[in-house]
Amino acid sequence: MWLRMKAQRHAKTIGIALVAVAAVETFVLANEFGIRQGVYFWFYHLALFGAGLGLLLRDRALIVAYFTAAVFPLGLYSIEHLLRALFGVQTGGLTDFLYNPGLSAPAFILGHSHFFFWPAALFGLMTLEPRKNEMRRTFLYILGFQATIWAISYFAFPTHQNINCIHAPCSSLPWDLTERGYRFAFISLLLLLNLVAAWVFYRNPIRQPRNSKRFRAGFAIAGLALVCLSALDVTRWALQPHFRCAPPFEDENVRIGCDYTLEHGSNQMMLVYSVFNKAQNPRFCFSRIALNGDEQPLHDEIWAEPRTETEIWVAMPHPTTTTTAKLSARCED
Repeated sequence: MWLRMKAQRHAKTIGIALVAVAAVETFVLANEFGIRQGVYFWFYHLALFGAGLGLLLRDRALIVAYFTAAVFPLGLYSIEHLLRALFGVQTGGLTDFLYNPGLSAPAFILGHSHFFFWPAALFGLMTLEPRKNEMRRTFLYILGFQATIWAISYFAFPTHQNINCIHAPCSSLPWDLTERGYRFAFISLLLLLNLVAAWVFYRNPIRQPRNSKRFRAGFAIAGLALVCLSALDVTRWALQPHFRCAPPFEDENVRIGCDYTLEHGSNQMMLVYSVFNKAQNPRFCFSRIALNGDEQPLHDEIWAEPRTETEIWVAMPHPTTTTTAKLSARCED
């Protein structure tokens, strides 16, 4: 009883920490990729918010809802990330985004935050007192969460972004279905798994160990192991080739600069850049890219509307050495 009371006093602090990390991660990703690119709306970011709010409000039903929702999608992502961090093994392609050569160091470091979702959620499940009608509230949270995340993923972001794998599989596993059939099967499966996992939890709740010293030691060891694992992965990533862009090129006629990069198949990435035509009339623009000083054409005859920013995508191989790209452009009537 004493251990439970003491642990509940710490739940608010842990909840504030999780919400803060999730907020910082959302800001970093929105700033790096832009609001229109919904990288910040993937489930493993939202799960931190959910667990953090559950601990902050001491609402075990909310933690159960997010924990059981995370078991399948975030569980697979965490296992793949774990294998990649420890052994460099690439499996289903779920974590390819994180190892994109153009990703910034803050985004990569914060990309390990999902590891801490699991011990934080387990801490709440083992220490928070159950409340009246908790199972009913859990199922309502699940239905509300599932409806919200899929509606926003589908309607708020373009199809090609495939936020939360709503339009097509994110892994290399085959789904021999039409897009509509895949979407129905995928959402139905995750909802069913979420509800069943919550039901199983309430039938077999996770109990707090009686030995307080082992309880504290177990969480301390788990936290230290995750910190060491993340540090190892960041160190290994820092030694790999990276892709960086120089500041935007600008003259009296045009401005051109990198926006971000995304993964694009095996050993390829997609460079997204923007051309802004400063003239009062539409013009044809020609872009060039210099990679470590070696300049070459990028795109010919880009149709640029007046006073408008045009976004362009181009596939490129992963760099074999750390590369700095400098874009330039000229426009003509």
